[in-house]
Amino acid sequence: MRYTDPSGHCEETGDEACWGIYEQIIQECPECEEMEWVYGSGRSLSEADIYYLQVILELVKDGWRPPVQQPFALVIANALTPENGTVGMGVNMMVGAGVYMSASVAIFQIDSEGNVVLLSPSIGGGGVTGVVSEMTGFVMRTNAENISQLAGWSVNAGVGGDVGLAVGGDYLWFKEYGAKKEYTGQMYNAGIGISSAPFPGAEVHGGFSYTWLTPLRFNIYDALSVSRPDAQ
Repeated sequence: MRYTDPSGHCEETGDEACWGIYEQIIQECPECEEMEWVYGSGRSLSEADIYYLQVILELVKDGWRPPVQQPFALVIANALTPENGTVGMGVNMMVGAGVYMSASVAIFQIDSEGNVVLLSPSIGGGGVTGVVSEMTGFVMRTNAENISQLAGWSVNAGVGGDVGLAVGGDYLWFKEYGAKKEYTGQMYNAGIGISSAPFPGAEVHGGFSYTWLTPLRFNIYDALSVSRPDAQ
């Protein structure tokens, strides 16, 4: 069977050798029929000359195949999905003197399977050195296996610096509800605030919080109608 050459290149040259090389390539590498002769040019392999076809044939025989271009939706999903653990972003408010109270909302959290939960609230409290009042955005990363394990109680300890601009970090410990597995994580925040101890502009704190996971959940790969790389 002779493959159709949409460019008519081999027909124009009248070179059977050209046809023969082109057909050998397509027989061993069907996906090569769609590859571009010069990447980004929009010119197909069928528009290449005989010398280029000979090079491609040798590469194909050695096992080379043209790279598969990922759909843009898959690129986005992969970029947002962590390789392991969970990642989340949200906003947090903390206020107190000697003791503090905190409230936060994780705008989104996503695990390594692409599972997403939105707008999950947390409340908590604990002890703080001096006085603190701040509102910050945060990024949180944990080694939990999936987002469902983030629900329930957690313990945190951290430091912060607040002189108009508030920055800080916390180390997190939490346990999966009804199970013996324990997980850890880190939270980094930045925003606005003020604190007064252990010296002006700094504070040390430790406490606990409770997190509810909302029913606003979906899988990002399913939502974008693409397959996870490990499922392909």
